[in-house]
Amino acid sequence: MQGAQVLLWLADFAQVQGEKMTSVGAGVTVRDPEPQPMFLAGIIRLPRDVVGTTIQLRIELHSLPDGQRMPIKTAEGSEAEALFGVLEPTGLRDPGLETPFELALGIGVPPFGLEPSRAYRWQAYLDGETQPDWNVRFRTTPPEPLAG
Repeated sequence: MQGAQVLLWLADFAQVQGEKMTSVGAGVTVRDPEPQPMFLAGIIRLPRDVVGTTIQLRIELHSLPDGQRMPIKTAEGSEAEALFGVLEPTGLRDPGLETPFELALGIGVPPFGLEPSRAYRWQAYLDGETQPDWNVRFRTTPPEPLAG
């Protein structure tokens, strides 16, 4: 999508209320491989020419370095994606139509386990398109040594 930007980061908690996003523990880059929840936080910037359209947002988990896609299912068993419409805000006029629209993200990911000592990335797609920098990377800790 020409002119769009997606900025993502991991957090211990993220929530969107109105147009504002709150994140706690932002910038997580290492996590335990055992099942635990995580939050994706971010901002989507869209050009003005998308007013009146509907956009599909999809975020996929990939293992690194091979880039293999790892489907994450919702509690209902389907893969998560979102559709959102871009409407002109009432009462706000941008005479030059240069200010991009910004959408705050606070996405809770249910607990799931990962392989220890491995790198991963969450990759964002808008209407099926992506850019190399529309992602956030993290890694898992090595396994605990066996006591004994």
